Amino acid sequence: MRAPSPPSATERPTGWWARLWRRIEPSISEPIPQIATAELRQQHERLRTRLEALRCMLSHDSGGLDATQLHQALNELRGLLGEHFIAEDYLLYPALLHSESSEVAKLARQFQAELGCLAQRFERFCTHWSGTEKIRASPAAFNAEGRVLIEALLNRITLEDQTLYSAADRCSAARRL
Repeated sequence: MRAPSPPSATERPTGWWARLWRRIEPSISEPIPQIATAELRQQHERLRTRLEALRCMLSHDSGGLDATQLHQALNELRGLLGEHFIAEDYLLYPALLHSESSEVAKLARQFQAELGCLAQRFERFCTHWSGTEKIRASPAAFNAEGRVLIEALLNRITLEDQTLYSAADRCSAARRL
């Protein structure tokens, strides 16, 4: 899921980054490098909605899973997460890592390292279950792995909202004083 490093804040995005940037830029109202946590929280709400829907689909008996519907939901979630990771990598983390508060910078490093692991887990899951035939062949395994990953992503979203974004907001508010 993690793409190559994003362009620096002084570079204009090109290629793949430019296409993704054009998709997320309209949702980001604050200029770089200000931290736009309100927009990231909105993305979290959309992600939470998708994750909850997928969790609901997986709560049914494994034998009754609709592989086509699950595959489509997984691909949609993959796209939303990709956009969210770009926004965090290109906007949030660079600003927090260069924060005047060593505590905020340390927290950002910790979250960034942990997110990389979770993003890789999600990407491996998506790659492994890349087709409806794989889901149909082993629905119980898809269900079990999917439930664990969904819980991890939902927990991460909650933790970011409550801890990281709150620290970013405090840091941003202190800068405006």
